Formats: sequence, structure tokens, C-alpha cells
Amino acid sequence: MQAEHKVNTGRDRAGFWSRRYLPTNVGLFTLAFLFAFESLAVGTVMPVVARELDGLSLYGLAFGAPMATAVVTIALAGGWTDARGPAPALRTGVVLFSVGIAAAALAPSMVMLVLGRSLQGLGAGLGLLLTVSAVAWFAGSLAAANLAVLANKVARVRLGALFLAVGIGAAAWSVDPQMSILLPVLGWAVAGAGIGMAFPTLSVLMLDFSAEGEEGTNSSSLQVNDNLVQSLWLALGTVAFALMLPVTPLGAFIGAFASAAGLAAAALALSGRLASPRSARS
Repeated sequence: MQAEHKVNTGRDRAGFWSRRYLPTNVGLFTLAFLFAFESLAVGTVMPVVARELDGLSLYGLAFGAPMATAVVTIALAGGWTDARGPAPALRTGVVLFSVGIAAAALAPSMVMLVLGRSLQGLGAGLGLLLTVSAVAWFAGSLAAANLAVLANKVARVRLGALFLAVGIGAAAWSVDPQMSILLPVLGWAVAGAGIGMAFPTLSVLMLDFSAEGEEGTNSSSLQVNDNLVQSLWLALGTVAFALMLPVTPLGAFIGAFASAAGLAAAALALSGRLASPRSARS
């Protein structure tokens, strides 16, 4: 039986910056800026902090702990959102994230810093590198949401995966010291635009396929998968890179780019299995 589809009304077609959506969008942009600024700041100062706190042995854990704790709260947030709506989880997440930042900033030791970072991860999991890639990511998302030529969601995912593969391939040329820096920068921008097209669209497609009342659970499952795969790949990649770097520095960097390009190519191949919600539902 063909599933019923909601009929769009004038209220449903309210503009992105309309009064109905303005407070939510401003809040989301503020949170995104907060998370991006925090990520950039931590990545910049962490080597100095770890040295000052005599905690270089816990350096990797300071980055991995937030990802690990976020997996827990992302899983919890799905059912909570289905039962109570998004507001309670979002507010709790912002409070935990803010307390975690304060705890990490005031930490007298590396252990306390890791605990503060873990608390941040709990908040980030409930609540949800500002570079050229991030700007391109935003541009890709904006184009996907507003350009008629990108109205087909499945096509957006495929195009985004293609952009990602091409962009990583171009960025990989940064290993050549004779290559102009412009090519890797442009490549990274193309990759960011691809992520901006594909990543949010996959979330929307997941909602299209979800039964009523299961949206939160399915959303949290998708995010748990993202965090687990990212954490696993980062762990394996870090170990492989560290082992290769003393032996063949160039090979270590080439291997890192090659593995990323391979994943992008796999995503492009798998995107061919996607179908629109209307044709896939029965």
C-alpha cells in the first residue's frame, strides 16, 4: 500500500527566516558557532595545555573522551525527544556543554581536563573548525536547500559524495612540495561543499523513511553510527599514521589521504542504492 504523504500548506512553506522559524534558526546558528569556536580553540591550545599540565600521555584521550560520551547521550536523546519533544534535551545539552567547558578551562590537572571534556561530550550529544571547508559546507547546505536544480534529495547525496571524492583527491596534492597551496585549498572547499550537500540530506531522507513517532530514535541511531564510525576510523588511522611516520613520512600522509578518498568513493558507490521515499515505501 502506498504510504500517505503530508500535504504542504502555506504554514509548512514558511520561509527560512520567517517569524515562525527565526528564534529556532538563530539558536541553532549560535550553537553551531559555539561548537565550531570551541573545537578550533581546543585544537589550537591543547598541545600547550597538555605540556603545562604534564599530561601528554592523556593528550589523545582529551580528544577522544567527548566523542565517546557523546555516543551515550545521543542514544538517550532519541527516545527522550520522541517522548518529550526536542526542547528538554537541547536545554540540558547546552547546560552540560557549558559546565564542561568551564570545568576544562579551570582544570588543575590533565585528569580533570579530560573529565571536563567528557562532560562537554555529554552536552554535545544532547545538543547536537571554522575553515574554508566549513564555509563551503555551509554554502553546500544552503544551495541544497534553496536551488531548484538540487531539489531531488537522492541526486543531492550522489552529487555530494562525488564532490567529496574529487575534493579529497585534489587536497591530496598537498603532499607535493612543488604544488601551489591553492589546489589543496580549493579541493578542501569542494569536499566541504559535498559534505554540506550530502550529510544534511541523508538526515532528511532518514526522516522521510521514519514512521510517525520514531523520528527521534532513528535520528539518534544515525548520529550514534556517525560517532562510532568516526571514532573507530580516527583510532585506527592515528595508529597507522604513527607507525608509518618514522619509516616513511610521505607514505604516511599519502596513506591518510588515500583512505579518506577510498571512503568517499565507497560512499559514492553506495549512494547508487538510494531510492526516493515515495518509490521505496510500500
